[in-house]
Amino acid sequence: MKALTLGGLLLMIVFSAAAQPDCEPLPYSPGTHVSGEEEPYRIPDVIAWRILFRLLADGPDRVGAEIRARHLEEGGLPEEVIAKVMRTATQAMQRVVEMEDEVEELQLPLEETAEMLRARRDAIVEDAVRDLLIEELDAVAGQKLLDYLNGQVKPAISITIGSSTGGTRATAVFTTESDHAVHATAITDGDYAMGGVCGSIAVAKIVSPAGRTVESKKIHWSAAVADVSLPLEFEDGTFRAFNWKAGVVCPACKPAARK
Repeated sequence: MKALTLGGLLLMIVFSAAAQPDCEPLPYSPGTHVSGEEEPYRIPDVIAWRILFRLLADGPDRVGAEIRARHLEEGGLPEEVIAKVMRTATQAMQRVVEMEDEVEELQLPLEETAEMLRARRDAIVEDAVRDLLIEELDAVAGQKLLDYLNGQVKPAISITIGSSTGGTRATAVFTTESDHAVHATAITDGDYAMGGVCGSIAVAKIVSPAGRTVESKKIHWSAAVADVSLPLEFEDGTFRAFNWKAGVVCPACKPAARK
């Protein structure tokens, strides 16, 4: 049995009866860095839900549904609940993409565009979460999902707060294992910096105990999701996974800014 780590993160169980997203501004000043590994309760619910939905949603270049479903299986959710959560995630992310296209067509000033994109994106996520927890899942299943959000999603996230015109980003990496490979998904959830002019960078990277390495890089103007798999070999030790040098690229500002 191969041991896995989420970029060296220790998973902590934090219970919350009110893990509902909201669209309020983040209560941190620009330049603040928040580590979910150290303080998962400081990761806003809306960011955690966005990251979870992006992890589970279907889309171009995504790993198969059976691999994405393993994350929730490891969280103890039953098959019928997993199907509902993944369907909700995919539908919500599809609505976000459609909304982004609609706002882009308005050709508003950058700051106004950024504010509209953030508000509409988070409203879509908020509605999806509300419907999921109230309409789709019973109380027991809903609590299991909240436990997973607080106990495994938030500790995997780190956020860096940007200015009022954007630049805030949340990064995370998640791992799972199938019969023949280790899989990692790296997510960099951007905040429509400069009205969406700047893009997000995610680099999913796995390093085996013997030093075998594989990585995949994605860049997207809102949020980047990169999947990668490394075949299992007879190696003792821990497979390490990273969102390697996650960051933003902003052609209008400077070539690249990475943490």
